[in-house]
Amino acid sequence: MYMLNGSQSGDYSLIIPSVSQRHTGEYVCKTTVRRITIQRIVLWVCIKTSPVNVMFSHGESVLMDAHVNESFLGWVQWYRQRGLHPLMLITQPYDNGFSHIFGISDVHMPEDLMGRVTVSSFSTSVIISNLTAEDSGVYTWRVIMRDTREAVCYEGSFRLVYRGPFGVHSLVYRAAVLGCVLLGLVAAVIWVKLRSRKGEQTSGHQSREGQQSGDEDLYDDVEVAEDSV
Repeated sequence: MYMLNGSQSGDYSLIIPSVSQRHTGEYVCKTTVRRITIQRIVLWVCIKTSPVNVMFSHGESVLMDAHVNESFLGWVQWYRQRGLHPLMLITQPYDNGFSHIFGISDVHMPEDLMGRVTVSSFSTSVIISNLTAEDSGVYTWRVIMRDTREAVCYEGSFRLVYRGPFGVHSLVYRAAVLGCVLLGLVAAVIWVKLRSRKGEQTSGHQSREGQQSGDEDLYDDVEVAEDSV
């Protein structure tokens, strides 16, 4: 922000490098004369949970749950981000005494979600029905939990990925892969049986040749014995 300091103006912005949870709090900018408040900002640094990937097909429904303890809820809000577009509020927040901080009164749900979104009583879970490919994106929840000591912000997200009818995640693709695997197994079994049968035939042929050779040797021995007599 730029403020007039006597006859001089300057940049009096507050920059916090490497923001961490300990920087959460209220920041107030006041003038040195008469202590007039110029700017008041409440900074929340949320603890992020691991994102969840959800695959869906056309016409399906998806349940997204924040999995938080509703006994200590102070504020819950859901956002949507598609592509390179910024985060957009998609649900009316659950408020337990924090509306004066965020200054959000009414949230207008995007038209494409109208009639397809069901929100739980504490806004901790959201169901979106009749999904289409256009619903792909990142859905983020932010929750402020408060107890007798302090308030803590948590954040999580669901990444909705459309599963097309012929994509690598589709049932058709999986069925085709499974069919190829089964075909390969059948071919392997047939090959093993043929190899085994060929080995048996070779072994039998060698056995017969050995027997014939033995008979010929025995015949020669008999002839030698008769000549000697």
